[in-house]
Amino acid sequence: MEKINYKIEGIEISLEELCEEIGDLFYDDLALFLSDLSEECKNKKIGGCLKNASTYIEDAWDICEKHTLKGDINSKHTSKIKSINLDNQELAKKIGNLDKKELRIFLIFLSLKISRDSYADKMRGRENLSNSLKGCASSLLEAYEILENEKEKSSNIKNSIEIKINNLLGLH
Repeated sequence: MEKINYKIEGIEISLEELCEEIGDLFYDDLALFLSDLSEECKNKKIGGCLKNASTYIEDAWDICEKHTLKGDINSKHTSKIKSINLDNQELAKKIGNLDKKELRIFLIFLSLKISRDSYADKMRGRENLSNSLKGCASSLLEAYEILENEKEKSSNIKNSIEIKINNLLGLH
């Protein structure tokens, strides 16, 4: 089966790769990114979910901050995504302007990345950090489900309209 490689215009890496890199931002930078993204989203419910995700990541930063050296060149975490030529706020704006299908894909990829990190921290005995990351992933998944439900409602409305038109035209 061929893998679909979703991309954002002007960004050379796939959405999946981008989400991996976003998930590897230092948690304070990730929280700010999610907060910026929440403000860029046109759908207020999705924006609320993203704001909740940001709050969970702020909690994760509170847990990790005293153990984190931001200048450590050996850290897997970064303050900026190095493989793109945008700052985090510009990236949030681009993602906030994605169509619903691409935004759904972005949300599920980022939720999966954060979920994997949550599981890894749980296996290392970091329960509080794991729970904060799990809360973030759940909020991202909730935003995804809102979009998925909108897609389903839109499809149902379209089908209903087609049935009514066919009935009017006698094309049962």
